[in-house]
Parts: sequence; structure tokens; C-alpha cells
Amino acid sequence: MTRFLPRFRVGSQRSVLLSLPVLALVVSACGASSSPAAGSSAASPMSISATHTPLGSVLSGPSGDSVYTLVSAQGVPLPCTGQCLSAWPPVAATAGSSPHAGSGVSATLAVDSSVMQVTADGAPLYYFSGDSAAGQVNGQGIKSFGGVWYAVQASGQPLTSAAAAASTPNAAGGAVATPTSSGSSYGY
Repeated sequence: MTRFLPRFRVGSQRSVLLSLPVLALVVSACGASSSPAAGSSAASPMSISATHTPLGSVLSGPSGDSVYTLVSAQGVPLPCTGQCLSAWPPVAATAGSSPHAGSGVSATLAVDSSVMQVTADGAPLYYFSGDSAAGQVNGQGIKSFGGVWYAVQASGQPLTSAAAAASTPNAAGGAVATPTSSGSSYGY
């Protein structure tokens, strides 16, 4: 009886060397395609527009949600970090993207590449989790996280004139927004 002897044994150095090119081919085939998928675009600009709200014209993101900034008592823009981000998510940008100023926007828009966040005239921009529809400004005038939240005007400046009417202090030293459209309050 004749025995079948393999040319190389599984696990031998020769089998490993012969399998490397095959493995490399499989891995490269599983990677990203060399062209973008249909309907997508690499580094497309994010549009920031001016939207009419009950407070006047303010900046809004692509879906019409009002944009806010946190300002200290000295008028300096503040970053929102930690727990703050759960109520005030940043207006985020993707790598390689640049914000596009829509109709009526005169603010200088940019991306802070260290955190991939859109800024207006250098101030970081955020959405408010209490705004449930486009054009709402329920976050206007809320005192929390070391400053006051203001909707941002098309010029890039915080809309400070309606802050006193839009919020009332709560016992914890923060504020409770009193939105007129939803009838609910958000305390921070």
C-alpha cells in the first residue's frame, strides 16, 4: 500500500509563507472600497443657515434645529464638557468637512479640529436637547454649566436681548426654561 505524503505539513514554515499572499488578498478585499458609495460624498460641507424663530433670526443646523453658545458673565464663550454634553450636544463636523454659511448668515464659520466642532466667530456651537422641532428656542437664557446659553444670531453674536424673559432661576442655582410651545420645563 502506498502512503500519501503531503508536500508540506500544516503549521510548517513553508505553509505559513505560502498562505501570506492569500491572506493579504483577502484582507484587502474586505477593506473599504476605493470609491465613495453611490449617493454619498466625501467631506461634503455642513450647511448652517439663518432660521426665523419667535426670537428673530438665529443660526440653525442642517435639520433646522436652533444653535446656541454658552457665554460667561464676562461675555466670553465657554466650552461645554462632561455632563453638559448630554443636554447640549455639539454641532459636530466630520473630518475634512467645512461648514457652509447658508442664506442670511454673515458669521465666520469654522471647524475646531481638536474636537471636530463647528464654531461661529470662534465660539463653539451646540444644539439644545429640549428643542424638539425646527425653529424652537427653548434653550434661550438658561443659566447652567458656568454661564448663560444664548441662541446665535446670523451675525455670529449671541442673542442676549430676550434672555431674561426666557428663563427663571431654580432653587439649585441653575435655571428652568419656560417654553411657550410645549408647556414643559427643563431644569439644569
